[in-house]
Amino acid sequence: MRLPFLYPFSVTVFCLLRFVLESSVRADDTAAEKDISFRTEIAPILQEHCVACHGAKRADGGYRLDTIAYLKTPGESGDAPIVPRPDADPVESGELLARVCASDPAIRMPSDSEPLNGTDIQVLKKWISTGAKFDVEDERQPLWMIIPPKMVSSPVSYSRPQPITALRFAMGHKEVVFGGYHELISTHAQTNGLVQRIVHQPQRTMAIISSMDGKFWITAGGIPGLRGEVRLTSMESAPLVKAKTLGTDLVLDLALHPSGQEVACAMADGTIQILTIDSLAITRVLSSHSDWVTQIAYSFDGTQLASSSHDKTCKVFDTKTWDIIASYSGHQAAVRGIATTNTPGEWQTVGADRQWHRWSTAGAKKVAGLAIAGEPRRIVTSQDKSVIATAEGPWYVIDLKGNKIARTVQSPFRVASLAMDQDSGAIALGGLGGEIGIWSLEDGSLVRQYENPFPVVSK
Repeated sequence: MRLPFLYPFSVTVFCLLRFVLESSVRADDTAAEKDISFRTEIAPILQEHCVACHGAKRADGGYRLDTIAYLKTPGESGDAPIVPRPDADPVESGELLARVCASDPAIRMPSDSEPLNGTDIQVLKKWISTGAKFDVEDERQPLWMIIPPKMVSSPVSYSRPQPITALRFAMGHKEVVFGGYHELISTHAQTNGLVQRIVHQPQRTMAIISSMDGKFWITAGGIPGLRGEVRLTSMESAPLVKAKTLGTDLVLDLALHPSGQEVACAMADGTIQILTIDSLAITRVLSSHSDWVTQIAYSFDGTQLASSSHDKTCKVFDTKTWDIIASYSGHQAAVRGIATTNTPGEWQTVGADRQWHRWSTAGAKKVAGLAIAGEPRRIVTSQDKSVIATAEGPWYVIDLKGNKIARTVQSPFRVASLAMDQDSGAIALGGLGGEIGIWSLEDGSLVRQYENPFPVVSK
């Protein structure tokens, strides 16, 4: 007698179960049919684990894996790196899969580091089994150019401070902005109170500048040994506007052209790259150094661009023709920093030889020099004064009119970064232990010091 009541209920449950099962099957089918993206899933694996031994500088076994074109080219053995197969059999699917799946350490790749994890191997297998498709237009581009920058979340709280490798003043000298882990952190200069956390930044920030109109932050850095990048972020609402990958190692410094239309990037790979501000498009690559380019600076009128390098030289470029118009080699060690002076056509540099040099573009001749008690980190300048920070802590004020040390101030911590606010005459130092100190340029007095400016959330 209960059947008339149960029957509609049973039918409803059956239909509901059928809908759920069919939906699950459709979802599984959709996931199964989804192609693996070479740009976002395969290229990062190859760039991180393979390119060091199979790239332009080193190609073990005659195999290069740093571009798609080379990924399709057999090595010395004659075997193709990739052979698409529905079953992705490691033995029959090309040299790449055979090597990363090998159990014998003498055969397995990568040979100089840990084996690929299971997840990465499964992604490679699925990509090969679905046809090894390349979602890239130009197969000659290096892998680092086609890998989109990652949008990594910043930590909610820092368990310990980290080295402050870049900082600068903002809002006059009211705020200090410095690099955290995948973020910029803005604090009140007087109270160290948190103002803003600007996310989606490079893992390690090496340089921070603002656009000429004051609307954007331009940050540079990356992941050491893996990628160098520049990011453009709105100051008003802090969204990331653009991100550009520039190479396989850090961007170490930025310099804004006086016109505000382009930015020069000093690269750890020895190049200088010129980018437009609006789109971060690369307009010029200068390959005149054989080692890190440590700092770069435009002349006040923008007609010259100068660079310092670990290769012990400095270069000056004509910004119209991009010809080298001076090459200075007066330092006996790596050159850590370069800046303009109060005299057109003259530059000042600091080196690991603990020397400050002033020299002329004409003939690349030294004009003056000073000994520095400490290894210089960076140099910043105004019209008549310069400030040099050293790793050991002392920082120096150089009187450019008399080419002499006007003041020496001892920092209580080891220094990693330096900033100056010319209008207020304030100096900020970032420490290797995460400290920030603010001094008066006029008399060298310590205004504020913060042992840990990083956000900490109490449990």
